[in-house]
Amino acid sequence: MTAQTMSNETRDELIPRLIQDYALKFSSDRQFLRYGRCPSCNKKELFTGADSPWTIQCGRANKCNYQASTRDIYPDIFANWTKKNPPTPTNPNATADAYLQSGRGFDIVKWQGSYTQEVFKDFYSDFTCPSVRFNITSDGQAIGYWERLIEPAANIKKARVQTGFKFKGHAWLPPKLHLQHGVWSYVKELWIVEGIFDAMALTENGLHAISNITAGNFPAHTLAQIKARMAELGKPLPKLIIALDSDHAGRKATDKLVATARQNGWDVTAAQSSEYSDGADWNDLHKAGKLTKTDLERYRFYGELLIAETAKDKALLTYNQYGTTSFYMFFNSCTYWVKVDSESFDKAKQMDADSEPTEDLFNTEEELKEAVQLWHDDLMQSCMTVTQIMNCQPQALYYQQNLVTDESWYFFRIRTPQGDTKNTFTGSQLSAAGEFKKRLLSVAPGVIYQGNSKQLDIMLGRMINGIKTVETIDFIGYSKDHQTYIFNDIAIRHGVTYALNKDDYFDLPNNKSLKTLAASPSIRIGDKPKEPANWLADIISGWGVQGVISLVGFMGSLFAQQVRDRQKSFPFLEIVGEPGTGKSTLLSFF
Repeated sequence: MTAQTMSNETRDELIPRLIQDYALKFSSDRQFLRYGRCPSCNKKELFTGADSPWTIQCGRANKCNYQASTRDIYPDIFANWTKKNPPTPTNPNATADAYLQSGRGFDIVKWQGSYTQEVFKDFYSDFTCPSVRFNITSDGQAIGYWERLIEPAANIKKARVQTGFKFKGHAWLPPKLHLQHGVWSYVKELWIVEGIFDAMALTENGLHAISNITAGNFPAHTLAQIKARMAELGKPLPKLIIALDSDHAGRKATDKLVATARQNGWDVTAAQSSEYSDGADWNDLHKAGKLTKTDLERYRFYGELLIAETAKDKALLTYNQYGTTSFYMFFNSCTYWVKVDSESFDKAKQMDADSEPTEDLFNTEEELKEAVQLWHDDLMQSCMTVTQIMNCQPQALYYQQNLVTDESWYFFRIRTPQGDTKNTFTGSQLSAAGEFKKRLLSVAPGVIYQGNSKQLDIMLGRMINGIKTVETIDFIGYSKDHQTYIFNDIAIRHGVTYALNKDDYFDLPNNKSLKTLAASPSIRIGDKPKEPANWLADIISGWGVQGVISLVGFMGSLFAQQVRDRQKSFPFLEIVGEPGTGKSTLLSFF
């Protein structure tokens, strides 16, 4: 399946930026942009599709595997929807149409009538922006709505449900799954995802999907109506696929929803976009063309791993998928080492050959296949050892490097049943089991590594291969090299504000990632400034001309780097005077 079509306007604006920033070149048939400089491995292996460049990725899949969404790299291109596509009398949904098509990759013809464009207003700040709104229904009737703000302010929640609407137990259904007029006679599987856009993405790829709005919401009311509809049609219930986001909250909620569905009589399994946390959502995978049959089989496998009931069950699933006889895995926030004794398994098969299921005992080939698999799995579990080597689940998030001091660290998240800890490991602390054990004990209370150095090398070889690099600075303020103001929780570059992400660094344009190691001073930029105080008159009254000159010098120092870059130097300001004349008071005020 190819990537979803991008609008001509967005593509024409995006491609010149990609060529300029990554030195990409058109292929001879102009179907691809190739030979760009990969920002991760620095090799000329970067490529993307020329028709719909939603994602750029490195061709060195095994050694680098870098990929990034162009929507994240160039947010300015995927913005200004109202200015570029204002609503008109003939098309009041013009802005929402453009957002869904160019921003989300949907074929809006398939969704006409299922959404409306509205205007959101924040009554605290009088901020307004367009939104795209979807009705939540019960028995085919609207009972509330969910909306996504198209151009939200940084301090305003992007997605919201109607004020006062109690959506617990309800789900959003796409038009093709309307309870009375939908295609329920043909629904064999029903995917339950968090976001409405995720449900739309799966629907466009031939699946049947509904949105439960938020991870912890089991749509009991909607599923009861579906049960009644299937009974009315005389059809068996569809199998549920719980396919929530792959973040920590989504993975945790998956277990609960699967258990609840089973208690309510549903045949249920799970799907995940990643084997570990923080995979792309279904909408992003839709845009990247990564919802093929092969992809979906892999996502189902990841889901089965997630809901495995025991460590040995998960080990068996992993072995059946990959055939590896020695590997590590995570289960319930702990790390295990799995060893399969192939010789013992072969002997066990020979000794138990008389009990192997045969076709004369079953009515269908599918029943036989299932019975043989169960026989195989029972034997395999007896020949498999699963040993806990860490009472935590480590994840290497990125490699942070200070180019000025030539210092570097690996930044890890250590997940335990009690919660998460984040901290750094040096190269030497990762080079031997003993050093790793010492560092782990010092950064995560009660956590012990019990494996050996070879096992550690195998784990790290997978974790840090192609790891993301984040540059660091040692101060709070303006970084000349990055042309960015770095504060404690926001960064400002060329007038655009970037929030600190959940992994404690800033994602900047052109695939730059930046982090400050300084904890002080703590500077918070107010997003809702109070009424300005008339303090200038107080400075003039208290310090006269000297106060104004001092103020000018202080304000100018905020731009000293920029001035030096253009004018080669910036003057020093020296404030002198008799004791008690207010020098310290003035500086404290500044």
